[in-house]
Amino acid sequence: MSEYGSVNVSVRHKTGKGVARTLRREGLVPAVLYGAGGDNLSLSVSPHALMKATDPARSWNTMYTLTIKEEGQADKTQAVVVTDVQLHPIRREVEHIDFMRVDPEAEVIRKIPVRFEGRPVGVVKGGKLKTFRRTVRVSSKPTEVPTELLVEISGVDAGESLRMKDVQPATGRLVEPEEARLCVVEMPKAKKEDEEEKGK
Repeated sequence: MSEYGSVNVSVRHKTGKGVARTLRREGLVPAVLYGAGGDNLSLSVSPHALMKATDPARSWNTMYTLTIKEEGQADKTQAVVVTDVQLHPIRREVEHIDFMRVDPEAEVIRKIPVRFEGRPVGVVKGGKLKTFRRTVRVSSKPTEVPTELLVEISGVDAGESLRMKDVQPATGRLVEPEEARLCVVEMPKAKKEDEEEKGK
C-alpha cells in the first residue's frame, strides 16, 4: 500500500439539505458508509483531505483507511472503497461521497480505464480502428486494483479484432464476457470488395 489512503471522518447525527449546506460552509461534505453487514453511518469529511489521500494513479480506485471519530467514542478504523462521488456540475468539486466497507484480503470488482497502445498494422494498410470499451471491470484485492488495462494493438490487421480473452490486466482478473470485443480494424472498402471478388 502506498502512502495514500488515510483520511479522518466524523460521524454526524443530522441529515438533510440544510445540514449539507452547513457542512459545506465549514469546508466539509456529507458522506455515508455502508456494507459488510455493518450499520449505515452518516459522516462528514474534508474534500481537501480526501483528495490529498487519493492516489493520483488509481483515482477513485484508491483503498482508503478511514479513522472514524465520534464524540464520546473511541476512534475506529475501517478499510473502504468509494462507490459513488457526486460532483458540482460546474465547479466539479466533491459534494457527496459513498464509502463501502471492504476486507483488504478479499477481492472487489472495480472499473478501470482502457488504454490502447500502438498503431495497428491494419491501419497502416489503410484500415480504420474502431474501439468499443473505455472501461472494463476487474476483480482484485482493494490494494491491487490496476491503474488501467493496457491493450497493445500494433499487431491487429485489417478485418481482425481483439477480444477480452486476448488481454490480461497487470493484477487481478477481468470480469467481462470473454468474446466481447475491445477493438476491430475495419478493412478499407475497396480492399474488402477486392477480396470478396477473389472469393467468388
